[in-house]
Amino acid sequence: MAQGSVGGGVMGEVCKCCGQKMPETPAPVAKIRDVLHAIERAGVAIEDVLARNMTHEVCVWRKAGYAAARQATGASYPKIGRAFRRDHTTIMVGERGAEPWRVQALLSWTAERVAERAGA
Repeated sequence: MAQGSVGGGVMGEVCKCCGQKMPETPAPVAKIRDVLHAIERAGVAIEDVLARNMTHEVCVWRKAGYAAARQATGASYPKIGRAFRRDHTTIMVGERGAEPWRVQALLSWTAERVAERAGA
């Protein structure tokens, strides 16, 4: 599956130049706000994630959010940084410190939200 997409599109015509099937409808794409809502589902307020809240519970989910946003959306570090109100270098360092189980939980919840938004 391509980075930044959740699920797959409906297959349609065959491409004339390469012979591959082309999707009729594009796959729904995750957005950074979907990841923020997944963090909220984990019990952390979005306002706390975006603020300078340094409590342990907020920090660990914020770091997981950095990694999930990168994996789910394929967005650049600067774009994720703007969404989280942080510098892009903070995103790069924080992503490395994210706990894998939290990242997987956020990716799962993000995929559910994207599916709901797409009407599936």
